[in-house]
Amino acid sequence: MEKIEKEIEKRKEKVLGKFRGWLKDPHNLAFFIILIAAFIVRIWIFTKTSQQPIWWDEADYMSTAKRWGLNLDIKDTWYYRRGFLWPLICSVFFRIGLGEIGIRFFIVLLSAGIVALTYFLISLMFNKKIALLASLAAAVSWIYLFFTGRTMTEIPATFFLLLATLFFWKGYVKEENKKFMWLFALFLALSVLVRFQFAMMAFPFFLFILIRERGKMFKNENLWLTLIIFLLVLSPLLYIYTKHYGNPITDIASYYFDVGQTEETGHWHWAGIFNYFKDLPYILSVYLLVPFLIGNAIYFSDLIFGFDKIFSSPELQKKLFILFFIAIPFLVLGYMGALYVEQRYIMMTLPFIYSIASMPFIYAQKFFKSRALAYFFVIVFMLLLIPNFTLGKNLTESKATSYLEVKEAALWMKQNSNPGDTIITMSVPQTIYYSERMAYSYGGGPNQDKFQTPEEMESLAREVDAKYFVVSVFEPNIPQWAYTYGQTHPNNPKPVQAYAQGQQPVLVIYEFIK
Repeated sequence: MEKIEKEIEKRKEKVLGKFRGWLKDPHNLAFFIILIAAFIVRIWIFTKTSQQPIWWDEADYMSTAKRWGLNLDIKDTWYYRRGFLWPLICSVFFRIGLGEIGIRFFIVLLSAGIVALTYFLISLMFNKKIALLASLAAAVSWIYLFFTGRTMTEIPATFFLLLATLFFWKGYVKEENKKFMWLFALFLALSVLVRFQFAMMAFPFFLFILIRERGKMFKNENLWLTLIIFLLVLSPLLYIYTKHYGNPITDIASYYFDVGQTEETGHWHWAGIFNYFKDLPYILSVYLLVPFLIGNAIYFSDLIFGFDKIFSSPELQKKLFILFFIAIPFLVLGYMGALYVEQRYIMMTLPFIYSIASMPFIYAQKFFKSRALAYFFVIVFMLLLIPNFTLGKNLTESKATSYLEVKEAALWMKQNSNPGDTIITMSVPQTIYYSERMAYSYGGGPNQDKFQTPEEMESLAREVDAKYFVVSVFEPNIPQWAYTYGQTHPNNPKPVQAYAQGQQPVLVIYEFIK
């Protein structure tokens, strides 16, 4: 026993010795301080949001996770065009009793992990100075901060994608070990299984390999093995997708990109293709936008003047890879979303965006060759990050109670119903998640227009034997008749619970009298 304990202590000391040696590098030490600060900030977010109501998009995943984890006997509401890995992971938390609080803390760890991956990836691709500033920006990014408090897919998918990119650069570009490419395939596929939208991020890697290898890529056995691993990990999703919607390629082209649809639809999509670029002042803050634009001029100018050298210059190939990594999601999401912009969708590009924004400050240090000015430029960069941190903090606090009445109503209905009872509401996924009862929608949305009259809603209520009918102001596309339903139908159903903000009613629960 004593021998075993000594061996364990020896191993501990070896790891600690390597860590102490790693910290001797001042850049690594500075990053470690940033990482600790980032974790503390995220713990603060955790304390502010651990009990906050979940939104519709969160509830889509969380209600399924809860149904899987607790084996709830309710109808399958999962949307099979989505990756299934996030609700599957979350279902484990429900199964082992950690539930939502465990999931929220897991997201805190992944969010801090994104800060760490930013440093290690940018150090590998550029240098530690740029990596330090990029990881600092990631630590206080309002997008990362705000969505650390939300149980959505973007944080975990971004973590997996950045980890895949790190392995790609180690395995393919640096040629450290061919097994890194296998890990790249694994984690790229996991990012897609978490968020199917991330499938588009395979293209920057493919185009980079195509430019670097050209015809030789088809003779590279390790690339073929990497592709096989990627497809094998994705195969459950591809099978499920095909089972429900047919050929994934043709369905994606039709459903997401309107291929084969009307000419008017195409014009509508093209109108928004640059919207994510236009939103950069909000994504970055106006103050960080200026150095980002200067950094673009500095960093990508070589691509313009030396484009004919792209096949022979590894440095130009790296720049083109980064350009693809940023531009492809910006353009694709702009086209898919038309006039609708969601900043969380592009969080995977932020490590490179922050790296480019930091470049003017790094180049200024080299130009002036002064230690004092070097510190000055770092301080200026830090000051420019304050609006990002402030916005993240303010959004977290201001949105902490949004949809609270929907949560409270669903919990009330859970306490005042039996497991087999059903509810008619516009907040379907949130109601299912909190009440653990089946819920049906009664109006609005592209697939719900058959419930646009009170008579049709009542027919649905009889069909599903509904116990409750909920009217609230929290979801779009609520039919106008719903707001006056209580006055036009005073006897049945009867109002049994109401919620207000100040003196203004915002949600009413009606019970059907049977």
